[in-house]
Amino acid sequence: MRRLLAWLATVAIGILVLALSALFAVMQSPEERHFPEDRTRGLAHPVPHDIETHIDCNRCHLPEKIFPYPSDHTGFPEDGCTECHRPP
Repeated sequence: MRRLLAWLATVAIGILVLALSALFAVMQSPEERHFPEDRTRGLAHPVPHDIETHIDCNRCHLPEKIFPYPSDHTGFPEDGCTECHRPP
């Protein structure tokens, strides 16, 4: 009986850990971050350069580049930068 209870407790803890991991992964997913434009536009740091001539954000802002984007921006589409960062 003790073995059965220990096994059930182990399975229950494993399922709980998996469920919490999935929940936190969804919470961190950029696709799940939807805010009305009026709440987000311009709240982040403004773009400090002209975006007409610097149209490829990843040229400078990939993790291994000179001005890497923050780790919590991983997975955001490149064309979505101006959703929060106001161009000059």
